Amino acid sequence: MTTPEERCDRLLAELQRLFATQESSFVDALLASARDTGTSFTLVWSVGKGRYTFGKSWDMAYLDRAFSGETMEQVADDIWVGEIDEPNGPGTFDAQRAEGLVANVHDVRWLDRD
Repeated sequence: MTTPEERCDRLLAELQRLFATQESSFVDALLASARDTGTSFTLVWSVGKGRYTFGKSWDMAYLDRAFSGETMEQVADDIWVGEIDEPNGPGTFDAQRAEGLVANVHDVRWLDRD
């Protein structure tokens, strides 16, 4: 059995692969990806021909519960379809959170749910 850290690495790699290979009329590019802690990561991406920048963090413990029994490829596909290619809501701004990830920290709209 793999550790949460290994699954987190695998999922992050799968999502990076999708950004590089998936065709989308909405998503432009992955701007940043980072491991936040041992089992969480953040992505920042541009959409709408650069009009918007979205960011979101995911925690592996939550994803393991929500997608129990699915492969990391399936989880990445579900995240791509449900959260990246079709973001839910306008997001909130938090420039401090974006520091170190992108140059235009005031442009990132965070999509995390409370």
